Amino acid sequence: MLDLKCLKEHKIDIFKAEIGALLFNMGKTHAGIGSWRDYFKDQEIVIKFNRYDEYFNKENGKNKSKYYKNTPYYKIELAKATELKKYFFHTELTLPTNNSDNKTRKLDLLDIMKGRGSGEIIVKKVFFRGCENINSGIDKGSPRDQIKGKLFVANAFGTSKKKLGLSDFDKGRMRFWSELDKFLKSKKYYGDDADWKVIKDWVSKEIRDWYSCLLSDSRFPVNDVTLWDQVYMTATMFKAALADMFLIMNDTSKGNEIKTYFEEPISIKWRMMGVQYDKLGLAERGFKPAQIEWYRKTTRKIDEQVKEIIESKYCLGNEIYRDETGIYFLVGQSLGKNNDKDLTYLHSDLTEIKKDILKTFKTYDEFYPAILL
Repeated sequence: MLDLKCLKEHKIDIFKAEIGALLFNMGKTHAGIGSWRDYFKDQEIVIKFNRYDEYFNKENGKNKSKYYKNTPYYKIELAKATELKKYFFHTELTLPTNNSDNKTRKLDLLDIMKGRGSGEIIVKKVFFRGCENINSGIDKGSPRDQIKGKLFVANAFGTSKKKLGLSDFDKGRMRFWSELDKFLKSKKYYGDDADWKVIKDWVSKEIRDWYSCLLSDSRFPVNDVTLWDQVYMTATMFKAALADMFLIMNDTSKGNEIKTYFEEPISIKWRMMGVQYDKLGLAERGFKPAQIEWYRKTTRKIDEQVKEIIESKYCLGNEIYRDETGIYFLVGQSLGKNNDKDLTYLHSDLTEIKKDILKTFKTYDEFYPAILL
């Protein structure tokens, strides 16, 4: 049995976890890390830390930093941003555990930002080993060649879409933290009255605009994968996994599935959920340009309403693409009616979600979707 009530009770926790997942790669925005510094030899760079994960984590025995001692660099960089460090970074959230006696555990937002350096098992195993590692393997594989010449973001054909400059890195990071601090203060979100859905939307937009201009990797030909591509997909996988765990957490027969998330994270599975309808066929019904445009605007409006239901009202996952056949989301495996089949319908315990989606379409008599996983 899927516990939709439990999922809705932990919606804010999932929003917070998604924010942490979007920010965990912040260390890659330092031009002085090993992956980037060779491309800026002719420019003056102050090397602040050597590895991207040293931004949120203390140095470890294997990788002693010669640039600072036993202090995560974010503390040095944000020394004067006391409210940001005190309230935002140490915001508490409650996530599942693999302990049947204590099904949930409190942790800080910072614990997720630390990635593999975190002391929390759900972050090290489910988030990093399960979601981040699997996503990196799919996105990039293991190429050996480095980008020749200057850093650039490639298009799908391998040619340059945007060259990267020094200002895209550290200045962008400081600008982001400054704008986040201003945003939280202007909304009076430092404290217990924060609207985490609004904060998540703000962080997502700002990160998307900035990270889309940065690379996830300095190897070729994977420089068509931006830092936004990497963190968005990793955060989406983590969000879907958390939603799945909350849905099955109170079902004693699903105990082994919860343990699998922690003990065998590379075997975690997801589903693609499609809310499908023939957008192109609808547009072809128009005889005049104004009628065609109405159909186009209406389908865009429907997509956005469905997106709000899946991503925010129920926190099941995130959109991964949309086309003329519908809109598609990455969600957890348990949402399917029959987990033994690759193609299935939405689980009967999630009828409330199905009704909400159908209600969106009932406003327009000519539109009716198929919901498949």
